[in-house]
Amino acid sequence: MIPFEINPWIWLLISTHLTTLCLSVWLHRSLTHRALTLNPVLEHIMRFWLWAFTATDVRVWVVIHRYHHSRSDQPEDPHSPHNEGLWNMLVNGIVPSCVRTLKSKPELFAQLSSGVPDDWMQRNVYDRFPRLGFCCVLLLDTALCGVWGVWVWIGHMIWGAAAERGFAVLSHQWGYRNYNLSDRSTNWSPWGIFILGEELHNNHHERASSARFSRRWWEIDPSWWFIQLAVWLKLARLRNQHHE
Repeated sequence: MIPFEINPWIWLLISTHLTTLCLSVWLHRSLTHRALTLNPVLEHIMRFWLWAFTATDVRVWVVIHRYHHSRSDQPEDPHSPHNEGLWNMLVNGIVPSCVRTLKSKPELFAQLSSGVPDDWMQRNVYDRFPRLGFCCVLLLDTALCGVWGVWVWIGHMIWGAAAERGFAVLSHQWGYRNYNLSDRSTNWSPWGIFILGEELHNNHHERASSARFSRRWWEIDPSWWFIQLAVWLKLARLRNQHHE
């Protein structure tokens, strides 16, 4: 045990925002849409964090999200609330059945998962022991927050599930639209406070290859601020320069 404890709410706030940052910058904008390239060390730090704090299957996440963009709000879209109903999508969803369907089509699954890490760490640690990191985080939470650490760990679990499913679903249900696209994507908040710019989903669907999600001067995209800092520090390189 460490010789001090920190406020569990402060630690939960900091850790969930770091989780969201890793998901937004690396998993979503860099790996899935290839809008930027990260320094290998920074990339692996974010990859490790997501394994530990969310137990996310990176390959499945990328495949599902790319499939979502190719079938946005069509009957087979795994994230659209307009097919199965909002509540059913949030609670049950169709992601598991969609994954089974895609895995039954090896060529399509391989195409959608192109570029996903397949190195020694991925095969022998992250894929082989997907829950090990999350169990270690329980020990970390209790070491930092005492008995409250269990509740913090449950908070991590809930936040990981929401980041994996809930936010994408809500971003096709409520909000405003800057672009009249063929799908029903929305910006459900102009201020990226909770999920660091991922709220700007309609903007993202308009140009998925852009690392910047904000379009209006009053829209806030904290993940883009982090990306700009990383570029300035030469820890990232933009692959698509059109970010107006």
